Amino acid sequence: MMKIHKVLIGATLLVALLSCSTSKKITSSKNKANPVALKGNSSDTKLSEEMSLQFEYLFIEGLKQRMLGNFEGAIALFSKCLEIDPKSAISMYELSTIHIAKKDITSALGLLEKAYLLEPSNDTYAMLLAQVFEQRKRYDKAADIYEQLVAKHPTNLDYIYRNAALYASSNQFEEAIKMYDRLEKEMGLNERISVAKEQIYLSLKKPKKAREEIQRLIDSNPKETKYYGLMADLYMKEDNRETALKYYNKVLEIDPKDGFVHISLANYYREGKQPQKALFHVEKAMQSTTLDTGTKIQMFLLLTAPKTEFVVSDEEKEKLLGYMIAANPSESRPHALFAEYLIQKQEFKRAQEQFQYAIDLEGSNYIYWERVIMLDNQLLDWDAMKANTEKALLKFPNKPLLYIFKSLTLLQDKQYTEMLPILEKAEVLPDVNKAMLSQIYTYKAEALYNLDKFEEAWKAYDKVVELDPTNYMAMNNFAYYLSLRSEQLEKAERLSALVVEKNPNNPTYLDTYAWVLFMKKDYRLAKFYMKNAIDSMDNVNPTLYEHYGDILYFLDDIDGALNNWNKAKKEGIESEILDKKIKGKKYYSE
Repeated sequence: MMKIHKVLIGATLLVALLSCSTSKKITSSKNKANPVALKGNSSDTKLSEEMSLQFEYLFIEGLKQRMLGNFEGAIALFSKCLEIDPKSAISMYELSTIHIAKKDITSALGLLEKAYLLEPSNDTYAMLLAQVFEQRKRYDKAADIYEQLVAKHPTNLDYIYRNAALYASSNQFEEAIKMYDRLEKEMGLNERISVAKEQIYLSLKKPKKAREEIQRLIDSNPKETKYYGLMADLYMKEDNRETALKYYNKVLEIDPKDGFVHISLANYYREGKQPQKALFHVEKAMQSTTLDTGTKIQMFLLLTAPKTEFVVSDEEKEKLLGYMIAANPSESRPHALFAEYLIQKQEFKRAQEQFQYAIDLEGSNYIYWERVIMLDNQLLDWDAMKANTEKALLKFPNKPLLYIFKSLTLLQDKQYTEMLPILEKAEVLPDVNKAMLSQIYTYKAEALYNLDKFEEAWKAYDKVVELDPTNYMAMNNFAYYLSLRSEQLEKAERLSALVVEKNPNNPTYLDTYAWVLFMKKDYRLAKFYMKNAIDSMDNVNPTLYEHYGDILYFLDDIDGALNNWNKAKKEGIESEILDKKIKGKKYYSE
């Protein structure tokens, strides 16, 4: 395969340029008074010996600073060289390479054009200028430069190939074909050249010529299956499905296990609205041990996209994923794909298992750890969450989300003191964002409250609200804790009212608002919201019955209070205070 020439810009090349192109001839001692001319610069400037020595010193210092990464210093030094000799092409070139490194392509281009104009015979300047033109998508300009390089070096195949490719990129297709033909004459039949010509003929709307190029490849190597695949694709573009199928079948005849042809045939039958045949070839493709996993994943996603007309049953999807996993036992991605599919189906336990398999195969993939820990959280599998978080932290000690997950496992174990240093570490990590900080302060507030450090807890909750005014769960807890301690009840009411306004059907939030009103002795309004909370329950929450009974007691509805306290006990609350209320038919505070 032909190797494409690439411009190298490094210390060795720079020194070579300096020694070969810009050496200054110093006069002998008997001619010290005569001016010194700079060679290799196309400059008519005559420099005195003193200025020549100064130029050399500045230039070498510029190279040194550039190699040390001090771009600004190097720019200043090379700019002084241009002050001494405004037509110093090498100084312009060096400045351009620095501007390229700084991604200032406009400045680099201007300097390179001047350098090339001064020294059109310098191939290094020419190639770098062409490269910059290509980067700016000015392919015609780049092609012009390579045309001149080819004229100077007619046997340089790299230049010919590059010129052909640039002609094609600038839509100068006929010129590109001429260059490729010239290259082929030197190299003989070459797959890369033939495929490039095929693409050009397609752009020129000459499908017959495109087919001729691929047929030449087939004739040169009749056992190479990909050439038949290319021919089939050409016929598909012409909507000649019958002939395309013959070529696809030719591939199967040569190699029945060719995964790519099964993908092509799957698409062929999918477009032809023959789903069973399409699925047959998809299964074959998924079972292929030679087809790359990325192609298999793309095909699976194409077939299972929400808006596709191709309907694949859940059973068939799992079968395809199973084939993919079996054929690629060392690959983690099929397991991850299977897990994401199961998450969509809300089969979280199976998804958790698949991500664990993916981690076993590729433990360096942080996303897998994050996804499995989220599933642990979803499943309330605290043991798995604790184990996964600790393992993940050993690999990724700078990921703040892992510390947040770890603090959550500690919260479940009521290890409040241990939570605080974990959260403080997460707070100062470089990748922490505003949403994470909100969660960090939420857990910090929970820990501080449970450690009876109430003033610190209130400050932490205030920080949560400041960071994220939509963190309704934290705001609800803040209001509830304030109400339990009968502190800042106005603030508690304001927070809880906002939460209920944004979540009018959430029974937990309605309960908190009712309880805040209860603590403010606004019993009638508290009754209204507590009744709404009970009516909004999807699952029975006995605490709401107890709270409702407390409110009714202060509205002198003793029977109603007793009835709800009994409901609370029946639904599972085990509490001495509740038993005392029922026995004494009277409210008692905790």
